Amino acid sequence: MPHFFNQYNISIITDDLRIFLNAGKGAIDKLDYFSTILTNIETAGSIELTYCYENIDIISEVENAVVQQLEFAAKRELNIQLNFSPAALMVYADRLFLQQIFFRLLSDLLEASEKGSVISVYVTDSDGKCIIEVINQNEISGKMEADAYFKKHRITNALQTPSAPSGDVLTEYKKIIEDMGGELSYPFAKDALNYFRLKFAIV
Repeated sequence: MPHFFNQYNISIITDDLRIFLNAGKGAIDKLDYFSTILTNIETAGSIELTYCYENIDIISEVENAVVQQLEFAAKRELNIQLNFSPAALMVYADRLFLQQIFFRLLSDLLEASEKGSVISVYVTDSDGKCIIEVINQNEISGKMEADAYFKKHRITNALQTPSAPSGDVLTEYKKIIEDMGGELSYPFAKDALNYFRLKFAIV
């Protein structure tokens, strides 16, 4: 990972920004469709999703998702650090599905984090790939390489044979991300919601 980032300790959301973010949610029918699929996981495999692809500035999407979680993080006394590369990182995906999956993964990680935890969100590029990593620094040593953490905690990886439990929401997230040409990695254990990684090709 690059050593230099634009880093923000995010703690303030203005009323104007909140109104803007709420107005930008849109696509209510599609959002309801997405939620229905995930609440009926046993039949999700038989439902064919329709993707609307577009070029997306992933840094902007991640920043918006983090900002929307600030009030929740403040209530739990969590500190969120957002670190991203200076240049825009464009990926080709379905904006709504990507927004919802990242938002929900982040929300779940915050929910599972203990009071006073530091949550680091990294958005960077490596070998033509955009990598988004969210790490609970209190539970994962800052000195430990991500790949070493993957091996120790049995993280799902596109190069491994999937063995996560079927019928799990994370499995459905992983399938949708893979359908869009990306990769989602996360801990198998539900009590280890302290790390996840998304990876997409840069366009």
